[in-house]
Formats: sequence, C-alpha cells, structure tokens
Amino acid sequence: MKGLVKVIVGSCFCFYFLVANDEIDSTYFKLLQGCNWGQLNCNTQLCKGNNDAAGDSYTYYKLIKPLSLSGEIVFANIEPSECDDNETMSSIFYPKRRGFSFLQTARLSVADKDIKQIENLLPKWFLDGLLGEVRFQVSFEIENRKERVIFDGDGAENIVPHSDLVALKYEHHTCNGGSYDKINVSNFTIKKISEKPSNRDAYENVLMLGLRGYEISVTDEFVNLRETPNGKILERIYTKDKENVLIIGIYNTRKSWQYLIDKKFSFNNANDKWIKVLYFPPRIKDVHKAIIGYIHTSQIELMGFDGARKRLQRLGK
Repeated sequence: MKGLVKVIVGSCFCFYFLVANDEIDSTYFKLLQGCNWGQLNCNTQLCKGNNDAAGDSYTYYKLIKPLSLSGEIVFANIEPSECDDNETMSSIFYPKRRGFSFLQTARLSVADKDIKQIENLLPKWFLDGLLGEVRFQVSFEIENRKERVIFDGDGAENIVPHSDLVALKYEHHTCNGGSYDKINVSNFTIKKISEKPSNRDAYENVLMLGLRGYEISVTDEFVNLRETPNGKILERIYTKDKENVLIIGIYNTRKSWQYLIDKKFSFNNANDKWIKVLYFPPRIKDVHKAIIGYIHTSQIELMGFDGARKRLQRLGK
C-alpha cells in the first residue's frame, strides 16, 4: 500500500514523497530485545530510550541472513531549517528490490576505505555546499557491527548502554520529529549517474535568505569579493547594485558531506573575519555563472527574516 511519508532530514527539515509502507523484513532482520515499545510513523516500532532530557527514541536490528542490495542513492544539499541550520544535507536510497523501502532514509554507513572513492565522485560545487543533488548507482552487502546501543532501564533516569551486533538503526528526536537512521554496509560499489546544481531561484526563499542571506552594509562605492581571505580580487560588487545581487553564506568545509555516510566531521570556520559566499551578479540566474569567494565581515551583514521578507516583497515573490 502506498502512503505519504514525512521524512526528516538532518534534525528538523522535512519533505514529503510517496513510498511503499514496507515493514521491517523479519526474514533478514531481528529486533534487539530489552526495550519498551512505542510507535511512530507507519508503525515503525521504536525503543524508547530517554537518554537525555529531549526524550530521544532508538531501535536496533541485527542481520540474521545474508543480504545484498543495489539501487540508486541521491545525495542532496538542501536549505537549512530554523531548528538547526547546520543540518543541510539529505540522503535517500531507492532499492531495486521490492519490499525494502524501509531503508530509504537510512544513511549507508560504509567502511573507511570507501570514503575517498565517494569523495572523488562528488563535484566541486557539492563539496562547496551549494544546493543541488548528485545521483549514484550503488550496490552493497549489509553487515553486523559491534556498536554501543541504548535501552531503557526501570525508568527514564536509568538508561543502560551496552554493546551488541547491529546492522540497522532508527533514531528519532523530538525536534519536530527529526530522525537519524543508518544501515551498516560492506563490499560497497558506486557509480555516478548525474548531478544537478540548483540555480538562483532555489536560494530566494524566506528560510534560505533569513538564515544564510547577506546584504552589503557599507556606503562605499563597492566591496571586494576575493578568491581567498584577503587574497586576489575576483569581482567588485557595487553598492548601487545591492538590491539586484544575491549573496549567500556557505560553510567553509569540504568534509561535511561525510554526514551522508554516517561519519563525524567538524566545521572549519576558523577565520571569523571573512565569510565564504556564493555571489550571483545582477540578472544572473545560472549557478554556473555565479562566483564563490570571500567578503570581509565588516562589509556585509546577515539579512535576517525581516530583511528576507522585504526582499521577496520587492521581487514580487
């Protein structure tokens, strides 16, 4: 039976798509025991592990029969959310084999040796954090790994963490229903199918402008867009054009994509005097004609939601 499923990306951003409401296949997966039952979204059963004040929930499954899968996976850079503007990536897996749509939102947790292989297939614009998606053909085997798990004790204050063999994990957070799911995989192969960076229109909405949009804040004739902090000048942005240009802040990291394969990373924004931005000149819509560079913090300021709404009103959006 088809159903409309609300999928949470990162912590709090969500979108909708149609999937088959497949239940976890007990032929291949066994639920780890020792938890209280709860229900969430399409009858997915979750262990309620109130390991912190947020009341997060977890469920763990062990692989009990060998399982190989193939299909397409889409990595996407998406707009931030008001709840957590650091979580701006999503991963959706579309298995070829029927009956496994319950894995669609699970990140593929690959072996460390596969990280470089994936990174080499990702285009520069994606690594720079621009909006858009990259689609891949993948195949893999699902495997058990020894991991720390969290089960309820006698009460919310008595959580008992321990280790067990885990292949599949569902993790639910209270922040607007956010989820973080993953599947452990080995013998991983990947081939890029297509890439599609987003153009200017994708950036001109209240959320994106309110959280990442910048405006020129000085009365000088122009500000400089530089290749590196205090480096070569790429473009002069004239103050008279400030209503017609678009300046979007982007994170200065090339490792954040590893979030999509269940790897930890840290942001690299050590130079707080310069902001890395995506700059659309007047009348330019095509992202391929936009410029990535740095602007000094003394010359621009965050637009904020009030500024974003005013800008969109001026544009008739």
